[in-house]
Amino acid sequence: MHDRTYESNYPALFAEVMRECPTDEQNGDGKPTPPPIGHTSPEALAGLRSFIEEHTQRVSDVSFGEPVCADDLDWGPVCGERRQICMSPPSRRDKRFSLPPLKPSFQKQFLLKMIERDMTAVNCYTRANIDRKLFSKIFSSETYKPRKETAIALIMTLSPSESEADELLKSLGYCLSESNLFDLVIRYCVKNKIHDLFAVNDYLYEMDLPLLGSCE
Repeated sequence: MHDRTYESNYPALFAEVMRECPTDEQNGDGKPTPPPIGHTSPEALAGLRSFIEEHTQRVSDVSFGEPVCADDLDWGPVCGERRQICMSPPSRRDKRFSLPPLKPSFQKQFLLKMIERDMTAVNCYTRANIDRKLFSKIFSSETYKPRKETAIALIMTLSPSESEADELLKSLGYCLSESNLFDLVIRYCVKNKIHDLFAVNDYLYEMDLPLLGSCE
């Protein structure tokens, strides 16, 4: 179990994860190995296609109902004929107004999960097929926002449940949409516990989609 002091001390958390991380000199050039692709069996691909067909059919069956007239909407308080919603932002000096505490950042959630799983930084960035410099760049600041593909590559190294993957992506403002083929493939892999990056990239390759890892 991780030390709970890390939850309020992100620099210490980052330092702990990077403690045994080799330098570029110790780790060669720090570049990831290009993943092999094109080895997915026809049976495995059939399962993926069935999953995609099921979810795309579900979307096509949605009924959006009758068109709604703008005059029928509840616009709330309005200003004149323009129907502008009256929103008076609270004054910066109004001490009665305070923001609720934000949820932990992607970086903090991810590193805590790494520690819980006894993962090292080397384990993580190697399995995610990214280099050490990019890993350090992402996690040295809680405000850095990696590309969605990079975030997914990292999340897969945790062997996450669907809810864990969704929560981590949500912390970056991303989601897995049923209207996007790439997202459906990732959802299928998470749902079926296919977390190995090479295996995931095989599915993406067969669908002619961008691969995970390698660059930001």
